[in-house]
Parts: sequence; C-alpha cells; structure tokens
Amino acid sequence: MSGYDLVIAISEEFMNHSLRTLYNERVIPRKYTGEHLLNIPLLPIHYNKTTYEIEFNKAPYIDALLNEYIKLSFSVDARLSFGLLNIESSIEGHIRCKPEHNRAFNQLELNIVKIDLEHIAVLGFLKLPEFLVKSVNDIISEIIIKELGNIDNIPVAPIIGNLDLPEMPKGHKYLLPLGFGAIEIIDENTVALGFDIVHEGEEAKTRIENIKINRDMSIRISRSAISKITGFWWKHTTHPKKVPFKGRIPIKKVDRLINYLSNYSVELFPKLFSLGLIELDWSLVELWLDYEGIAEVSKPYVTFDEDSLRIEAASIMDITAFLRVELDISLEFDTSGAIPDFLTPWEDDRAVGKDRRIFTAMRYTANRKEIKFVDDDARLLLDDKRRVVLDFNDFDLDLGLNWRLPRRLIKAMEKNIERHINKGFPRIPLSPSILKSEIKDTDLSIELDVKEIDHKKNALQINFNVDFHKD
Repeated sequence: MSGYDLVIAISEEFMNHSLRTLYNERVIPRKYTGEHLLNIPLLPIHYNKTTYEIEFNKAPYIDALLNEYIKLSFSVDARLSFGLLNIESSIEGHIRCKPEHNRAFNQLELNIVKIDLEHIAVLGFLKLPEFLVKSVNDIISEIIIKELGNIDNIPVAPIIGNLDLPEMPKGHKYLLPLGFGAIEIIDENTVALGFDIVHEGEEAKTRIENIKINRDMSIRISRSAISKITGFWWKHTTHPKKVPFKGRIPIKKVDRLINYLSNYSVELFPKLFSLGLIELDWSLVELWLDYEGIAEVSKPYVTFDEDSLRIEAASIMDITAFLRVELDISLEFDTSGAIPDFLTPWEDDRAVGKDRRIFTAMRYTANRKEIKFVDDDARLLLDDKRRVVLDFNDFDLDLGLNWRLPRRLIKAMEKNIERHINKGFPRIPLSPSILKSEIKDTDLSIELDVKEIDHKKNALQINFNVDFHKD
C-alpha cells in the first residue's frame, strides 16, 4: 500500500523557533577560531597566514522552503589578524541544506550542501596594500566556507521520542520497530517525515503530501499504524490478559427470593429424626449474592470514522455465583411431643441451643461465556511519556445468563463486573512517544500543548504547539 504508517509534519515557524532556542543554548556553535594560510606570493612569510575569529551575531533562520532544499540565512562577524594588523568585517549569506532525520538523536537536521556569501563589508578605515585589499573578500570567503562546511548537520527540531510502549519487557527487541521512510518539503511552510512499522497487520496508510497543519507540529496515525502497534504491543505486553473479579451484592428486598429458600427448609429434617420432639426456629439476618470469575481478554481492535472512536475486545468468561443466607437458629425441645402447638396454649418449648449460621442456598455457574466488550466513547489522550493512547471509558455488559434469579439482581452483578474489567483494562497505545521531553546536553525541557485531535477517513491527526523551558 502506498503511503506511510506515521507522518510527522513540522512548520517553518516552529523550525525557526527551535533554531533560535538551540542557538541561544549554544547547541548550535556560535564561534569558530583558527589559522588560515594566505598563500600570497608578494607577502612576507610572517604575514602569509592569518588568525581568525568568526562568530554568528544572530541565530540562523530558514528563509525559504524550496522543492528539494531549505534555504538557511545567516549573519556573522569576522576578525582577521595579519601580525599587528587587524581587520573586522560583517558577512551575510545563505546555506543550502537538505533536511535529514537523525535516528540516533531523534531530531530533524539540516545537512549543509552549499554555502553562498551575499555581502561582505570591511569595517573601519584600512590602509592596506591594494593587492591585500583585493584579497580580503576571498580570504573571508574561504574561511567562512571552510568552517561552516565542517558542520555536518545543523539540529533544527526534535521529533520522535522513545520507542518503548507501556507495560513491556525490557530489551531492544521490545521497542516499537519503527523505520524511517522518507522526508519531503511538501509546501512553502511544511516539512514532513514518513515512518513505517515493521510488523504484520498492514491496513490503509496515509500519504505524506496530504498532511496540512496550522500548528507547530502534527502527527498523523494511520489505520495501518494502529493495527500494527496494537498487535505488536498486545503480543508482548506484560499487562495481564486475564482479569479476575469477585464481589458481593447485598439483597435488601428478599420477597422475591423467599420461594427459593422455602425449597430448602431447615425445619423439616429435625422433626423427622426427633419424632416431633425437637423444633428448629430461625430468623433471617442477611441475604446476599457472592460472585467470582475470570475474563480472558483478546487483542482489542480500534475502529474509527470522522465522528466516532470505538474499542472492541472479545472475551471468554467463567462466572460462579452463590446465593447465601445468614440465619439466627434456635433449637428447641417440645415437651408436648407430637401434640400440635395449637392444642397446647401454654408454653411447652424449651430452648436447647442457639447459633448463627451461613448457608449456601443456591449455586450458579456459567463457563466459557463468549462476551464482546464495546466502548463507543473511548478517549484519545497523551500519557506521561507523550504516547498517544486510547482510554477505555465504559461498556454495557450483557452476559445472557438464564439463572433463576430476578433480572435486577443479575444486572447489578453485571454492572459490578463491568467496573472490575474497566479498572483492569489497559490504555491502548497508538503511537510511540511523539516528541522527546528534553534536549541533550542542555537544561531545556520541551513542553507540548495539544490543540486538536481530528478524525480523518483513514487516520487520526493530533495537532500541537511546542515550547522550550529551562528546568
């Protein structure tokens, strides 16, 4: 399929903001010093070399985004020394660069292709030999091109952060297998980078030239990326795929359950074995439903369109429930024996013993129930590592149980199980860290402010602004 799993777009405005920040923090070198051989035949030997000092007087900035190159403008001050003779000049020019992705540092860089000097002004009043005056421009040009040409790449913007996903084992093989695809200047304001994920589950991708932004940066996550990331993560995650649950539902209104208990009357059996001389009197203290089980959850699937976002996950569930009753029991001796109590108006029962007991009145089971969890109100968030994650919100559980219990009691149990599963259901990662949080070798931290989350036909797009702060 054409396109890429992930596309990151960076605006010219943010690249210039980043260049200024990196310049101020001296991540981009400001000053260059050295010696330069002049190789001018008419000059005495001790004057045939010059020491120099070149210093940017302001941050370089992007002047234009062309079809294949970025035009970077700069302004420097230069000081040349010929023995006791000092020459100062100001130079303006531009650097033709190609944008590149530095995987080791997770940043966009500018690779210098060509340096052009547009203006050189020698400052102050100089009384120099004519041949030396004519050579100053050439000398300065040689030095500038040499020094700036020694810069391999100019860092211009941070991009992808770490490739680790939440709740994964340690080790390189458990990092998201993200591969760089391409980098393109897609218009006069935007540079975009495409990435692919090396994993099965390819679906619709997103084309690099189709992304449009009005913020500092944007990331577009295709259906293919979502399928691959969730598949890779679910295969390796340490998050439990079996969710145990248990709980208790108190029953306040017992009228509907008395018929169940009457089939298990505890009074009948002592009468048979005591020829009517022993009676059992009881009163109900409490009635409740205990339940326990386990839900084995399969890989979640994320689907979306322009208006909605949905998580689906199948589950195999085992459930056991017990209807339990707590009774106060009084065991009494009937001194009138088999004579019915209505014929003996006097009190003829003598208490033998009292106790409080818990009985299991009924047991219910449901094994290997196939359940589908569906959440139509899932939310996209950034977690603390700046990964785009999908937060499971809620779902309606219908277990389809045919137990001999009132429907309201079964529904109450289902709601409790829903809460157990919601609590144990993980956030689903949909991307690696979309932006690193700091600049190496500086005390700068990177702040990210999400502005919009848009649902496209085949991709989710997160637009955000970026700023730098000193810790």
